[in-house]
Amino acid sequence: MTKRFTTLLVLLATVAMTTTFVVIPMGGGYFNFSDIAVVFSGLFIAHFLGTDKPTNLFFAFIVPGIGAGIADYYLGYTIFAPITLIAKGLEGTMAYLSYKKRGVLHLGILLIGGILMAGTYFVAEAFILKDLGGIEYAIGEIFPTNTIQVIGGIIGGRILFLIASKILKNEVTA
Repeated sequence: MTKRFTTLLVLLATVAMTTTFVVIPMGGGYFNFSDIAVVFSGLFIAHFLGTDKPTNLFFAFIVPGIGAGIADYYLGYTIFAPITLIAKGLEGTMAYLSYKKRGVLHLGILLIGGILMAGTYFVAEAFILKDLGGIEYAIGEIFPTNTIQVIGGIIGGRILFLIASKILKNEVTA
C-alpha cells in the first residue's frame, strides 16, 4: 500500500469517525462535527499530497464525501448518504482550493465551501425529501444546525490542520 493511498484511507476513516463521534438528532437529520474533519481533509490533501495533481482535487471531493456518507449509512440516515457525498465533497473541495490563499480570501473560499454544503442540504431537504417538511424544514435547518456546522468546521478544521502540520512537519509524503 502506498503512502498516498494510506493517507487517503486514514482521512476517510477520520471523517467517518468524527461524524459519528457526537450525534444529536435534529428533525430528519442530525448535528455532528463532520465539517471539522471535512475542512481538515481538504487542507491536509492540498498540503501533504500537493495541489499539482488533478487527482488530488478529486480526492479532496471524494474522501470527505464518502467518509461522511458512510457515517450517514451507519447511523441509519441512508437517504442522506448520496446528498452528503455531494455536500461534504463540495466543502472538502473548497477547503483544498483555499489552501494556497491567505487571509480573507482563504476564509472566504472556506465560507463558500460551507455555503455550498448547506445549500446542497437545503435543496435536497426542500425539494427532494419533501416528506421531511419541505421548504419550511429546510429553512429551519439553516440556523442553528448548518450555520454552527459551517463556522465550527472552518475554525476547528483550520486549527486541527495547523496542529497536524506542525506535528508532522511535512514528514508525510505521497
